[in-house]
This record gives sequence, C-alpha cells and structure tokens, in this order.
Amino acid sequence: MKISLYCFLLLFVCSISVEAQVNISGCSSEDCTNSKIERFLGANIIYPSDLTETVNSEVEILWNISEDGRTESVDVNGDIPKSLMLETKKTALAIHDNGMSWDVSKKSVKSLIYRFNIPVSSDEQVEVEYPLFPGCENMGGDMNQLKSCADTKLLRYLYTNLNYPAQARRNSVQGTVMIKFMVNEDGSVSDPEVTKSLGSGCDEAALTVVENMINQDIRWTPGKKDGKIVAMPFTLPVRFKLH
Repeated sequence: MKISLYCFLLLFVCSISVEAQVNISGCSSEDCTNSKIERFLGANIIYPSDLTETVNSEVEILWNISEDGRTESVDVNGDIPKSLMLETKKTALAIHDNGMSWDVSKKSVKSLIYRFNIPVSSDEQVEVEYPLFPGCENMGGDMNQLKSCADTKLLRYLYTNLNYPAQARRNSVQGTVMIKFMVNEDGSVSDPEVTKSLGSGCDEAALTVVENMINQDIRWTPGKKDGKIVAMPFTLPVRFKLH
C-alpha cells in the first residue's frame, strides 16, 4: 500500500557552523528542493505490510553526495520499525535513478528530518498540525510560511544557546544528537531525553538547550489533531560540526 507523507517535520539543524546549501538540480532554493524530495518520497515509499501498529515518529535522512552530484550512500536514523527504515533508505537512494540529481561543486551532505504519522488500519489521513517554536504567531501567511519562520527562529535559538563541548573539540567529534521532548497543551516543554547519543559532552550540551526552554518558560504553539489542541512529542536534531 502506498502512502502519502502528508505530515512531516522538515528541519535542517546545523549547529555551530552552517553548511553550504545543497539543492536538487533545477532548484535555486532549499524550499524548492525540499518540496521535490517530499513529493518523491510521498509517491514512492511503500508502507510495509508486516507492520501492526501506527507509526508516529521522526527519522533523519542523510544523503552523502559526490562531487558530480551522485548519491553515494544514505543513512537513516530514527526510532521506526526496521522494515520501514529499510524502505525509507531504499527510496531515498533511488532519487538519482529517477532523474533527480544534486547541484553541488564538492562532496556534500544533505540532511532532512521527516515525521511519519501513519495509521495502520485506515487509509484516512488525520489532520495534524505540529508544534511550532514561538515568535511567528502574528505574522500571517499559510502553515508552510509559519513553519518556515518558526524553524528559522528555532535555529537562531540553538545557535545562541548551544556550546560545543571542549572534549568534543579536542577529539574532533562531529555528528547529530537527537533530543525528544513533549510540547504540552499549554505550549510548555517537558520530559526532554536523548534518543540518539553522540558522546564527548555533546549529549549534555544539546539537552541543556532544551532544558533552558523549560527554565525560561518558553511557550510553543501547541500541536493539533483534527483541530483539537493536544500534547505532542517533538524530536529536535542538534548537529555538531567543526570548521
């Protein structure tokens, strides 16, 4: 059964340093690139028939790209069933085989975070609005514009508050820490935990950023399901990269 990835979280978090933008050929912006990738994945990922429970989780997809724009390999990280993980990786690898190439001038990495929210027993899609970092509530515009604004403000908050641990610098440790937390019905943040570890002090540094949101009583715009405000988990990828 084919599925549509109708609700997803696209958040490219590059902490400490900002990597060069990587686009699909024919796109001059990240929005265009992300839109093409979303449509491709949504049309081609096949929901494995062996799954018996609803999948409501996020994955980080990393495309490792050669100098000539080919996908050399794909890494998929996240807490989803193995069969869906393999299907996601296979589909992500197939981008180049379907006439889509990367517009790069050197070896690069493209990172996207996708949220799967797929009901097993029904073909009906639940209308979901995911939590948004505050600061864009009064800007107007559609949900995509609000999300883009909120993601930018979240990145700015991370850059301002994240410290690269000295131990990680000494040991040249780079990579991604995944932090999962709840955004409650009142927009407050609670229960942060590390779901993907990097070590060398990076886990603690990433966790501290989220704990600061709690200490500063930062209130998000809460998520909704079918128009009703609900508490909802949010997974934040925090990438550590040395210059």
